[in-house]
Amino acid sequence: MASLINVEELEIYKRQLLIKGFTIEVQQKLKKATVLIAGVGGLGSIVSLCLAGAGIGRLVLVDHDVINVSDLNRQFLFSYSDVGKPKVEVACRRLKSLNPFIKAIGLKLTIDERSMERVIDDFKVDVVIDCLDNIESRMILNKVVVKKEIPMVHGGVRGLKGEIMVIVPRKTPCLQCLLPQLTKGEKRREIPVIGPIVTIIGGLEALEAIKIISGVGSPLLNKLLRIDGRVLNVKVYGIARNPNCPVCASV
Repeated sequence: MASLINVEELEIYKRQLLIKGFTIEVQQKLKKATVLIAGVGGLGSIVSLCLAGAGIGRLVLVDHDVINVSDLNRQFLFSYSDVGKPKVEVACRRLKSLNPFIKAIGLKLTIDERSMERVIDDFKVDVVIDCLDNIESRMILNKVVVKKEIPMVHGGVRGLKGEIMVIVPRKTPCLQCLLPQLTKGEKRREIPVIGPIVTIIGGLEALEAIKIISGVGSPLLNKLLRIDGRVLNVKVYGIARNPNCPVCASV
């Protein structure tokens, strides 16, 4: 992918280039990067908007669903007139209107091991972001990124609570290592959720991806961050790899 950034494009990134360590070379790294966003719901909406605005050069959005009225309290990529339309199609149009200098590719796919491996290989994905809403799909994605040795940012929300962690194969625990500790309730058909907590967790997921790609700042490695919005409590827990993990122990 081309890394040349023109003057008009630089104007978009003017404020972030004032951040310490955020140079033109860093911005070029972002432009050359490809990020896979798995799930274009609440978290995926926030993540994709943040990354498009930051100048990630290519966003690959994966979701099989269409927009429902009940999505609109948190899925801020979409409007009422979009109800019934495929999420990835509407999302790509919205992201390109936000930043015409990035590429947004929508794939209407269900999450399975074979399709995710193919997407990662075909698009040469640098970072995967888990914006999914069920534990089964997350475990499939987790297995694939460990196999491909690609960093993944995990985020989850339920009610007024949320969590985030970064998976770097060989260096950190994977999701399977922490399965008993992860947010429960994902098997419910309708998860209780509200926009503000989704915005917080999605924003943090995007920030971690930017840090991984740019080298600016320290990613949340070997830690699990949890937020309880009901009392505005934030805790960061140290976590370790499970030596008997069936997914990552042999990597």
